Amino acid sequence: MSTTYFHLDEKNFKLSKKQIEMLDKLDDYPITYDEDCPELTDEQIEKLKRQIDDKRMSAGMPLSSIAIDDDAPELTDEQIERIRAQRLRRLNLDKKRNVSIRLSNRTIDAAKKFGKGYTNLIAEIVETTFADENLLKKYIG
Repeated sequence: MSTTYFHLDEKNFKLSKKQIEMLDKLDDYPITYDEDCPELTDEQIEKLKRQIDDKRMSAGMPLSSIAIDDDAPELTDEQIERIRAQRLRRLNLDKKRNVSIRLSNRTIDAAKKFGKGYTNLIAEIVETTFADENLLKKYIG
């Protein structure tokens, strides 16, 4: 048995008639499990689905486990944002780390005027600046 690799080019990708026939024949082959490739449990399948969803989420792709159900109410923007935030926390993409930076006394005093949480304010300003390409260009020329 040999392995054939295909490079998928979405713009120009077309299967040949022979390739389509080969794929169609696979539907008739039984799945054979052995000690090297045992059948997955329901728990393992669910874990894999979550891992796929996490990877898709971090890549900005649609989630695989979203079921389309005409009877289910549509999620509100708030619910979607809450789900997204929970997934991001699970992925540690929004995990914060401590860093040391030098700021002028004037900047620190101005930030402290906002009271408790002034360091979060500074962090938010930095994150907003790095997220906005035009604003960032203003500072790096």
